[in-house]
Parts: sequence; structure tokens; C-alpha cells
Amino acid sequence: MNREILQKLSELRLKEGKVLYENGFYSGSYYLAGFSIELALKSCIAKTVKKYDFPDKRKYIDSYTHKYDVLLKIANLEFLLNEKKKDPLFRENWDLVNTWEIDSRYTIDIKQDKTKDFIEAIENKKFGILKWIKIHW
Repeated sequence: MNREILQKLSELRLKEGKVLYENGFYSGSYYLAGFSIELALKSCIAKTVKKYDFPDKRKYIDSYTHKYDVLLKIANLEFLLNEKKKDPLFRENWDLVNTWEIDSRYTIDIKQDKTKDFIEAIENKKFGILKWIKIHW
């Protein structure tokens, strides 16, 4: 899977999540919106891969996680994120989005308000998490 496909999938999963939200399927919406961030971070990792370089085994294996903190580290975005989090509105959005876990796919009781706030934190035009990631993908 290449970087461009990961980017398209990230945007598509967020759109799908919004459709689910609009139709009252909040748990699925929350899961897909969070997955869009995972895909966006993996796109950032793909950007760091150099053609013809032999891949670092640990980096390669660790990239197959669903944990944002690990993906940020592999993508070399930890420092940039910490700088960006100095803005309290961005930090608030990050703290909300960073609560997502892959196991949310097994949850059936995520409420409308939580999902609404989560999607807003992802796609906010000024302080959104996906907007920031897109700068780096």
C-alpha cells in the first residue's frame, strides 16, 4: 500500500464516519473517524521510506500498530506535535482524538455528543488534527 492510497483511505474513512454519524450510527462513526487518523499517520510514515533503501526491521514491524503514539514516533512527528500542542485549542483537540483505540470497533454505546466532538476535533478548519497531519503527509 502506498502513501497516496493511505491518504485517500484516510479521507474516505472520515467521510464514511460522517455518513454514519448523520444516520445515527455513532459507534461506527467514532471508530471510522479515529481510523482515518491512523491511516493519515501511516501515510506520514510512508513518506519517510526512501526508494531502494533496505527497510529497518523494527520500524517496519512497529508500523503495523494502531497506536497513535507509536505511529507518531515512527513518522518523526513527536517533536512537531509537542510544539503544536502549545496551542491550547489544538492540544484540546489532540487530547480528545488521542483517546481513540482500535478496540472501539467492538463498542456499541458511544454517544452522539462524544462522536460529534470527536469528528469536530479531527476536521476543525483551524485546529483540526487531520489538517495538521496533512501538512506532514
